[in-house]
Amino acid sequence: NTDILKGATFKIPVSIVITDSIFTGQPTRLQANGSVNVTSWKWSVPGAKTSALTAKAPFVTYSKAGEYTITLTGTDTEGEETTVEKTVQVTDGRMPVPDFEISATRQATGKPVTLINRTQATNCNYVWSIDGQDDQHSQNANVIFDMPGTYDVTLTATNGSGSASITKTIDIYIAKPTSNFAINPNTILLGETTYLEDKSTGKPDNWIWTLSNGKRYLQVDGQYSSLVPPAPGFYDITLQTTNSAGSHIETKPRALCVSNAEAKNGLNFSGVKEQLEFDRPFLAPQSIFTIEWWMNPQVYYGTGGFDFGNMSADCTDKGVYTVTYKGRKYQVNNFFILNQWHHYAITFSRGKMVFYRDCQVVSTYNANDSYVMPSWPAKFTFGRSDNGLHALIDEMRIWKSELNATQLKAVCNAPIQDPTSISSLCLYYDFNQNGGDVIDRSGHDLDGRRLNFGPDGDAWITEPGVFTLDFGGDIVKQDVSKEYLTNYKAPFLYNDVKVMPGIYQAARELQTGTDKSTWEFRSPRPINATDISTIYVDTDGGSCVLSGESRSNMGEFYNRRLWQTVTLGAGHYRFSVTSGRYFNPYLTKLVVCDGDSLVDNSQIDQALTSTYLSNNQSLEFDIAEDGTDISLGVLYNLPGSSSYQVDIKAFTLEKITSESQIADGVQSAYDAVDKGVLDYISGTRGGIRIVSNKIIEVKIYTVDGRCVFNEYVSGNKKVRLVPGIYIANGKKVKVD
Repeated sequence: NTDILKGATFKIPVSIVITDSIFTGQPTRLQANGSVNVTSWKWSVPGAKTSALTAKAPFVTYSKAGEYTITLTGTDTEGEETTVEKTVQVTDGRMPVPDFEISATRQATGKPVTLINRTQATNCNYVWSIDGQDDQHSQNANVIFDMPGTYDVTLTATNGSGSASITKTIDIYIAKPTSNFAINPNTILLGETTYLEDKSTGKPDNWIWTLSNGKRYLQVDGQYSSLVPPAPGFYDITLQTTNSAGSHIETKPRALCVSNAEAKNGLNFSGVKEQLEFDRPFLAPQSIFTIEWWMNPQVYYGTGGFDFGNMSADCTDKGVYTVTYKGRKYQVNNFFILNQWHHYAITFSRGKMVFYRDCQVVSTYNANDSYVMPSWPAKFTFGRSDNGLHALIDEMRIWKSELNATQLKAVCNAPIQDPTSISSLCLYYDFNQNGGDVIDRSGHDLDGRRLNFGPDGDAWITEPGVFTLDFGGDIVKQDVSKEYLTNYKAPFLYNDVKVMPGIYQAARELQTGTDKSTWEFRSPRPINATDISTIYVDTDGGSCVLSGESRSNMGEFYNRRLWQTVTLGAGHYRFSVTSGRYFNPYLTKLVVCDGDSLVDNSQIDQALTSTYLSNNQSLEFDIAEDGTDISLGVLYNLPGSSSYQVDIKAFTLEKITSESQIADGVQSAYDAVDKGVLDYISGTRGGIRIVSNKIIEVKIYTVDGRCVFNEYVSGNKKVRLVPGIYIANGKKVKVD
């Protein structure tokens, strides 16, 4: 249509849109629609409290019910007007009918409760009035109660037709706390300070921290604390919190890394057949040597692989490590541990080979009569071209001597000082560089050539975990099973009652509820002719182990509880089982509970601690006060669809001696700075630590005026520096 080009005029499109029903006393939104060249609007709304309006989308309120005609006039840029009408029906307004749902009408202290509005009304304002809380003005609400009791919750809904309220109650009870924590910083050098930061909920009133690096235990009593760990290692950290309702344990494995010395950079083999090639480090007929290195492998395949001509090594995807020397194979299973830093060493002495992990012998092969002197090639390679190594390595050394465990301990846990003075050290790569060939620190100029590596930025890594061995710790464990447990090991006491007649004649009823056998056993339903799965003592051959079994012709063995209740003194304990010949536990758990009974599956979160026996056969826990009743046992969960059996030779309860200290109440590094315990800039081993919860500018200079650091930082940051005296933000700081 070309009429508009010939001067014809057209009415501009205008319309009225009302999306909601209209009720008396409640605001209704009117919406004007029209073309973009409309410059003004004029409404006529008879019967409304405000009848003349000029906004594009005004709100109007009618006071009486009835039929009304709304008129809208739009004016465009040319002054042309278009008027439209719309007839609406106004009905008497509805009072709100308030209602709401409560996500949990019975909830524990410290746990959130959600209030979901189900009010029947339109155009409402809402007010939630909750005992002991500020009013909330929102459609839905959330609330947390810190104290037990019964609380009223009132919802008031208001619109133009009036207000109405409804009140409901919530019962709040004290629940045992939920332990949670953070360790900051979680990577330090020996002698540095870290902080135990409690983040538990549920209002605990007692806190016990336990730190273990596998060689020693350290216990800290209290909520918050600074801590200087006594030895290097990766520490598993456990926080046990307690209140009047019970206790809860949270454990974070390898949560704190304490290194004996600064390792700096390592070398990254990413699995694309990278190799480190170097010239022969000793004479061709050398018959004795040691190779040792730190490594964090990501996969088994290719781990520890090398090619030294007469000797080569490789690892299968199942973790079978094989070193071959002149056709003789030296094979070790489970030598490497994935995704963890460990120290590895292989010693060779005229055909004898010893494999060490963390300075402990894993496997030994003695020399044989067919030993042949070597003739080493001119070049060695670490990493293979046919089976790529996928691992991080650091501190690699080759010695022309056979180091024993004591000698390895003396050199493996720190960088070698003055390596050029050690005559038996043939090659030493510390990887403390950022590019180029790997520098040999032994003084023999055996720099390693990196083959098939990518860009330098991908090859050189800094990751904590090297130099983390503790050679001084010795965990003291006292077996207290006899003192507290009864009938706890094979041969288990039994009654001369057959419990699986016609299926297994050697199965006898475990003695329970006697002075000599205080075991308690509970099943969710009675054992009958078609469901005879139970625990029993296996008398076959006189072994008398304790067994729990399910078979397809016996019924399922689910949610069955076996336990003893003991009264323990304060201390750190380990509860464990020794498995028997048949041990396929499926979802069976080892459980420790407060009080005189063992929880079932529906209440397993109320246990003090628990673990699947398929993952772990021991549990550790703390007792804060003498005279505490604790239940120890097994929660059996075996399916009836196939055969599963859990044989147990013994239950063991050990009390573990730990170093102990009282928490000092320092909540974090920031808290230490605020309290004046720690300077916000302080010297430490291998660097300067900066602690600030705000962004600050930090400039660090050497004493001769050279700037070595100039950045804006925040948080808890360590700037690595060589030992010496520095000026940091005008302050003299010593780095050890």
